[in-house]
Amino acid sequence: MKSKLLVLGLILSTVGFSQISSNISLESNWKSPALLNDNSFNTYNEIWGHALNGREYAIMGSILGTHFVDVTDPKNPVEVDFEAGAASGSFVIHRDYHNYRNYLYAVCDESQNSTLQIFDMSFLPDSVHKVYDSNNLFTNSHNVYIDTALAKLYVCYARKQGSSLNGELAVYSLANPISPTYLGQIQHTPHDVFVQNDTAYLNDEGRGLIIYKTTNVSNPTFLGSLASYPDKGYNHSGWLDDNGKNYYFADETHGMQMKATDVSIMTNINVTDLFGSTYSNTSIPHNLISKGDYIYVSHYYDGLRVYNTSDPSNITEAGFYDTYLGPNASGFKGAWGVYPFLPSGRVIVSDMQEGLFVFDVSTITGITNVNKLGLNNQVSVYPNPVTDQIKIHFDDATNSNFQYQLLDMKGNIIRAGITSANQSTIDLDATIQNGLYLLKLISENETTHLKIVKSN
Repeated sequence: MKSKLLVLGLILSTVGFSQISSNISLESNWKSPALLNDNSFNTYNEIWGHALNGREYAIMGSILGTHFVDVTDPKNPVEVDFEAGAASGSFVIHRDYHNYRNYLYAVCDESQNSTLQIFDMSFLPDSVHKVYDSNNLFTNSHNVYIDTALAKLYVCYARKQGSSLNGELAVYSLANPISPTYLGQIQHTPHDVFVQNDTAYLNDEGRGLIIYKTTNVSNPTFLGSLASYPDKGYNHSGWLDDNGKNYYFADETHGMQMKATDVSIMTNINVTDLFGSTYSNTSIPHNLISKGDYIYVSHYYDGLRVYNTSDPSNITEAGFYDTYLGPNASGFKGAWGVYPFLPSGRVIVSDMQEGLFVFDVSTITGITNVNKLGLNNQVSVYPNPVTDQIKIHFDDATNSNFQYQLLDMKGNIIRAGITSANQSTIDLDATIQNGLYLLKLISENETTHLKIVKSN
């Protein structure tokens, strides 16, 4: 089911990465031990993030597969699981990720051996479970996006030999999250897409920006487009702001600036500002995400760049951190992906050569990073394996009145009740057979699972 690398990886000294930065502090830099000596052009690729039970995780792709790294302690990242890709090797350049609830959807753009993989992350920090690994729907994809409000998976460059898929934008229902079903395809080949409530913003390469209503996937409604604009290049990626009024996108073309657009009237889209990409004539933006009054950009050779968008007509740089130490050139190296949605406010970045970076951006945002460790860090159980009585220790004695359920691996509740700092034992009798169980602890704000082994 899984191939685990329960290792710290390599946490690099911050000294070598501290020279070129402004208003952003490096917490740690992590590389996979299995790839430390790999000399491929593109060792790492996309990054995503997930928060569960008070813990935070970075999810990073590489030429081998998908790395799940616990970054709850930002200075000490720990790889808690690794899942091999259906296709792996130095020929792999692109992986992409998006989650729906606790399920992660992973795709790869290389090899006829590629598949859609779905991972159940609800068992973290112990492990993830691969629950789907198939090319029945498609073999390859360049990017994926999930309209979480409507449980729809959008697949860019969906391809499968012998099918009708030849690079179009395919859409699937996630009504059953581990068994997606085909809804149809849109006859466009966008590089990437952002979707919110059936409104799809297509980053349509050299064709610019196109917007559709996709309630009926087979017959989408055209809402508007922007085919001509200053510094036009290859429209690569974009993101809608929290107000739903401004759409920001990046042309992945050397020397071209990013665009801020007003999409409040979709039949009359206006460019309100150009920003970034002026650091050198080989500067090139890759992926961007808008959150609050800031845009977070993985800017290849120029590393992480953060921009203030409180005035979309006058966007200013708020901070940066150069993750790539080599010289700028006409190729593609450095910061690949960025993820700013962790509850702590930290930002994680993947660098194609240097791996995972964890950043503190509180100087920019004014939000102080706070580690609120969840139940997994407040509660310990012993002995484990257990014979006749589970004992529970609470680090915080003020935490009381936890509901508990002891479940077998089929999900059946074996025991249930209330436990607290004052009543912290669960008796097991001979009717409970030896084997693996899950202890589910439920507080007002969160739920966590702990593995229990019963052994006489």
